[in-house]
Amino acid sequence: MPLEIDGMLGGVIELVAMTAVDTPALKALYARVSLLNKKIQDEAVYIKERPLAG
Repeated sequence: MPLEIDGMLGGVIELVAMTAVDTPALKALYARVSLLNKKIQDEAVYIKERPLAG
């Protein structure tokens, strides 16, 4: 099951690019999560769910 990274962050990054606002943290997050998504897809990695503490 692919992560929905393009829908969540890709669109935001495209909109920000039109405004010439620099968002290095957002771009770094997008790059890292995109790499994680690729690894999950390529290697059929499964991330186990667990309840949040609280």
